[in-house]
Amino acid sequence: MFARAEYTPGSDAYDDYYERHPDKEKIDSDIRAMPELLQPGGYYYEPADAARAKANFDLTEQLVPFCDGRPAPLKADLKLDEIKHELKKMAAFSGAVDVRIAALDQQHLYSYIGRRLAEYGTAVELAHTRALVFAVEMDSDAMRHAPFMPVVVESSKQYLKAAAIGVALASYIRSNPAVSKRVRRN
Repeated sequence: MFARAEYTPGSDAYDDYYERHPDKEKIDSDIRAMPELLQPGGYYYEPADAARAKANFDLTEQLVPFCDGRPAPLKADLKLDEIKHELKKMAAFSGAVDVRIAALDQQHLYSYIGRRLAEYGTAVELAHTRALVFAVEMDSDAMRHAPFMPVVVESSKQYLKAAAIGVALASYIRSNPAVSKRVRRN
């Protein structure tokens, strides 16, 4: 729903999406008619916490351009087990509480980009055979406040943390010749 919330009636994205998924239009329209999550008028709105969460979400979005970049110009070889070890070590160093490398099943990917309207409808095509998956931990005290704003603040904090870890890993892969060569092949 986060992507669909941005679609405005009459826009290409709106018309395309709901032509393919008419069953979602009514409920999505009802949700759009409600006050936005971090805006006055929401049932659990609290100004200071809403500002904290918005700042985290905004910064998370600003990190997106740092995900992609040029791979390392120099290449070196490492064994796959060494690469896995180095990537897991970097993820943990960056703040991940659990890190795994798994086979990447194409059915677990989005088929098309929907969140960024400038890229809406672009097919997602990845040739990767593996994915690095990491977890961040939510603060249990904050989560006990559900459904109030401290949960949204904690969630935004962890989105930002996960984004920073992802960007750090992407940069590490691109800047490390041994890792970059193997990761692009696998």
